[in-house]
Amino acid sequence: MAANQPGQTPGGEEANSGSPFEDGGVLSQEELDALFNGGAGFDEPLSKGGEAAGASGRGGAGGQTDDFGDILQEPGGAGESSASEDPHTVKASASEDPHTVKASASEEPHTVKASVSEDPHTEETSAADSTDPKAEDAYGAEEDLLDRLLDDIHHVEEKGEAPPWARPPHGDDSNAEPVETPGPPDITADEQAAAPAPGKERGRFRPRLQLNLPRISIPALPALGAKGAAATAAGVFAGVLTLLALYAQPYQQPTRDVLAGERSTDIVRAMSFAQNLMDYGRPVDADAELSYAIAHTPESPLRVDAEFLRLEAAFQTLSPASPAREREALHADIERVIRQARTHPRAGEALYWRARLYEWENAGEAAKTFYQEALTSPALPDNLDEVLFHAGRHSLEMGSPAEASDLLRRLLDQFPGSPRAGEGRFLLAEAYMEAGQHTEARELLEAIVMGHGDGRLGAEAAERLARMAMAAGAHGEAVEILNQRLETAMTVDGNDGVYLLLGQVLREAGDLAEAEQVLRELINFFPETGVTPLALAELALVLEGQGQRNEALRLAREVLSRHAEHGEAMMTAAAVLAEAGETAAASQAYGAALAAGAWGAEAWLAAGDAHLAAGRTTEALEAYEWTAGEFAGTPEARRAAVEAARIHYGQGRVRQALDGLEARLAGLEDPARRLPVAMALGEMYHDLGLRERAATLFTEAAASASANNDLAAAAMALIAAGDYGQGLSAAGRVDLDALENEDAYRLLMAKGRARLRADPAEGIALMEQAFEAYPGSRDAEGELELLKACLAAGRAAQARAIVTSIQAAAVGNPAAAGPLQKGAVLYGDYLFERGDYRAAAEAYGLADIAHLADTEDGQWAAYQRAAALLRAGAYGQGAEALEVVAESGSPWAGHAAVKAEYARTEQRLRGEIAAADLE
Repeated sequence: MAANQPGQTPGGEEANSGSPFEDGGVLSQEELDALFNGGAGFDEPLSKGGEAAGASGRGGAGGQTDDFGDILQEPGGAGESSASEDPHTVKASASEDPHTVKASASEEPHTVKASVSEDPHTEETSAADSTDPKAEDAYGAEEDLLDRLLDDIHHVEEKGEAPPWARPPHGDDSNAEPVETPGPPDITADEQAAAPAPGKERGRFRPRLQLNLPRISIPALPALGAKGAAATAAGVFAGVLTLLALYAQPYQQPTRDVLAGERSTDIVRAMSFAQNLMDYGRPVDADAELSYAIAHTPESPLRVDAEFLRLEAAFQTLSPASPAREREALHADIERVIRQARTHPRAGEALYWRARLYEWENAGEAAKTFYQEALTSPALPDNLDEVLFHAGRHSLEMGSPAEASDLLRRLLDQFPGSPRAGEGRFLLAEAYMEAGQHTEARELLEAIVMGHGDGRLGAEAAERLARMAMAAGAHGEAVEILNQRLETAMTVDGNDGVYLLLGQVLREAGDLAEAEQVLRELINFFPETGVTPLALAELALVLEGQGQRNEALRLAREVLSRHAEHGEAMMTAAAVLAEAGETAAASQAYGAALAAGAWGAEAWLAAGDAHLAAGRTTEALEAYEWTAGEFAGTPEARRAAVEAARIHYGQGRVRQALDGLEARLAGLEDPARRLPVAMALGEMYHDLGLRERAATLFTEAAASASANNDLAAAAMALIAAGDYGQGLSAAGRVDLDALENEDAYRLLMAKGRARLRADPAEGIALMEQAFEAYPGSRDAEGELELLKACLAAGRAAQARAIVTSIQAAAVGNPAAAGPLQKGAVLYGDYLFERGDYRAAAEAYGLADIAHLADTEDGQWAAYQRAAALLRAGAYGQGAEALEVVAESGSPWAGHAAVKAEYARTEQRLRGEIAAADLE
């Protein structure tokens, strides 16, 4: 066999030129019917004498024959009448090449024979038949038809589509009968319909399906006779029609019946088949096809091409959820192939695949390295815009906004029309924001809003602008931005997110009624979208703020039951439940939120707080310790470590709690970060009685505190530890107006306690200031402290006012009975010691009214009231009260019995009756 000629494949097949078509003469339907059905001119004997190709007419060397016409003429080919070893030449004698037409006996079923043959498509003719004049006319008509068929074949070769006669009428193929071509049973019609247009993706090797047809010449056709010629022509024509149908659809579904009978070892065929499989979403099959061909192909440039195509197929089979061993195997394959072909045109693209793999594995630094290698490779990826986009996004996520800005600007400068350009501009604005270039970010976002008024990207840019305004405290500006987007948008695409953010902004601005209206519009008028769960949760938060607790809880529970998979919505619903005091449900909601993918230090810390409030200390400890370890260095992590230590301390693991906080404190240098740890550690030492160590830590905290609330906490801790000087000094630096009311009340009370010993009047004045300035923050403990201070200073009138206030608070409030009892005993004891027995008996009576006589304070108040009655001379009432105490289980029952007997004796001596004792 002759060597491969230029334009041929390694297998000796002629490559497709791919040149444009020319519209030429085509066969009409009537002519086709005549050709297939034995029409006029084909039922009469042919008489024209046969001539060998190249002997007369157009059949010269390199030209066409004058007998049957050449079908799919090979460029530069010549008709031959003798045997040839070139498979693309026409032989008039026996040949071993199956792609030639023989003029002698042959076993090949697709050849035309001019002698006795077993081929059913031929007939024997005699010499007389070849001289029939009618046959000459028939043969001429046949030659014209086949010449026009040859034009149609060239039409298909050059334009890649069926000739006009093979197309549906009027350009509408909706009702046309489909061309029946075999397809693989494992590719569905849906897959075929959803397949991408072939050849559109850049950076892929796409060998075209090559259909190489040999030249065919029939030098002795007239000798067959009219019927033989017609049958032969019909057979050849049917075969050509089949080839036309296949050749006109070079990108049909990948079919082994078309491309290869079995898995091919021909590397070109395997690559073509694999590429079509990839186009139809079957990279696993493509990988297998290429692997088989590569294993049976010696080293060559084509094999290297196939290796890179196989790497692409393998990459397409993976995802972030793929097993680690599969990703590791692909890493190794890419490294091996690139080592062998560093300058291959697809080497840069393979490096990009490794970067994406490392991203999926959360190996950020490794991904960054391979992105840089891909962008500096001698062979830049053909999909360079895609690489620049992902590299810029990754740099932004890695906290390198300047680097991200450079990559994204390069994307926009070099590929302004890229499909990634819009997202790239948005990410560039984010990079500007991270870098502190707020003006540039705002300008870019405003341009996106103007240029994408009818798309989701414009909506997202408007949201980002509104969030920028919110961060600056300009809620009014944020509302204006979002309303403008809703008024000017040409479509609703993305507006669900705009509505949601508008409701959130209005809630934060305090306009709860307007926020409720916006959120209800979103829920009622938009179909259920990805933001619907968040909208329900946000509405629940708004209703809770308006005092509509029942409706708020209903919506929060709806989110909990219907949208447990939406982590962010679950977080908001959990916050509503926690605010309403539904600690168990809030704990459950936070757990579901974390299971649904809610992430971040705030989420885990909030979950720990909810678990702790619900009494689920084990779950709380797990959440706190996870936060402290996973988000180390954040404020949430430090507070979580403190809360975890407090749980350990409360459960008796004192050494573990102290050692953990001491170790964390030693690893912190920033005073602001040390402060919460020092405060917690100081509280534990103070509780253990180690006040000196506690005071040292509190002093450090007070010195490093910059925020009012931190300074106030340190000052109160110092006072509680007994270091009044440092405590009052720190308290003097606190701005009361900048504190919450409760904190301001507690600080004033602490300052009052610190000043009581040195200056009782000043101390009482500070405590009274707290009561008068912050009445809503008063507590029973503070009232009792003030009562003690007033009694110690001898201010009986003020003390009586405080007891009266406590008594009023106890009416209808059983929880206030305990403080009332303590206050009554304190005041009664004060009066008893001063000899005001009637007033003391009245004061002790307040404790008795509390109906808590079974408590120590109640039992003491009952005994002292009876004693005060005796001292006041009311023997009858005193005796009755003492007898009640004597019959009870009071610790003073024995004393009461003795005094009761004394009271009755005194009555008898005086001749008095008990009923008139107090009159």
